[in-house]
Amino acid sequence: NNSMGNIKYKKRRYEDAATYYTTAMELRKAIASKDEDGNVEDPSCREELVGLYTNLGRSFFQMKLLDESMKCFHKANRILMLEPQKCERSIASNWTQMGKVRCKQGQYQDARELYSDALKLEKKAASSSDVDNHTILLLRHNIAMSYCKEGQYMKGLEIMEHLLEREKKANGRSSLYAAKIYLDMCTIHLNLGNKSKMLSLLKTSSHILDERKIPENHPFMRERKSLQMKAEGVKKDMKFVSPLATKSYMRQKKTSLFCGF
Repeated sequence: NNSMGNIKYKKRRYEDAATYYTTAMELRKAIASKDEDGNVEDPSCREELVGLYTNLGRSFFQMKLLDESMKCFHKANRILMLEPQKCERSIASNWTQMGKVRCKQGQYQDARELYSDALKLEKKAASSSDVDNHTILLLRHNIAMSYCKEGQYMKGLEIMEHLLEREKKANGRSSLYAAKIYLDMCTIHLNLGNKSKMLSLLKTSSHILDERKIPENHPFMRERKSLQMKAEGVKKDMKFVSPLATKSYMRQKKTSLFCGF
C-alpha cells in the first residue's frame, strides 16, 4: 500500500495516494507491539510509521488540507522525539515540512522558527566541509521567502544575495539552483519597484535555463514564463518610472542589516 501510494503521488493523484498511505498505516499500527505508554516498540516499525505519516502529510498538503497535513507531521514528530539523538536529520526534515504548512497558512513567524530550528539541526549534523550543502541552502532560502511573503523584502533579499554568492562559489555561476535564486530575486525587486534590476536578473536566469536546456514543463520554466509576462508590462511602463524608485531601493539597502543566515 505504501508503494502504491508513492506511485499515485508521483502521478499527482494525491487523494488516491492518501487512501493507500492511510490503509498501510492502519495495518502497521494494528500489528505493532506497544509499550505501556502506547508507543510502538520496534524501531523499524517506528521508522515505517514516520514515513507513512510524512507521506500522508505531504499528500494532504498538495490537496490543500493544511490542518490535516499538520496533524500528520505532528504525529511523525512525536515518534521521532522518542529518540531525538538518533533522528536529528529526520526531525529537521519534519520541521521543514511543518514550516511549509505554516507558511502556506500565512503564519510566517511560526514558519521561520521551524525553519530556523531545522537549520540548527542540519548544521549540527553536517560535516565541517559540508556546511553549505543543498538542504542547508534550501532552509535559508525558505527563511528568506517567508520574510518576502510578509512584505519584509529587504531582509529576504539580503539572505538571497548571500545564498547566491555561496551557491556560485560551490557550484559555479550557472547552476540550476542559482537560476532559481535569480528568479526569486526578480520577484523581490519587482515588488520593491526596482524594475530595471528585475529585468537584468530575469535575463541572467533565462540564460542559465536555456544553456542547461531545461524542459518547458519544469517548475522553474513555468516561473520564468510568468515573470516574462510581467516583464512585458514592466518594459512598457519603464519610461514612466521615476528614478526615485531606484534611489529608494538603494537607501533601504544601505540601512538594512544582514540577518546572519
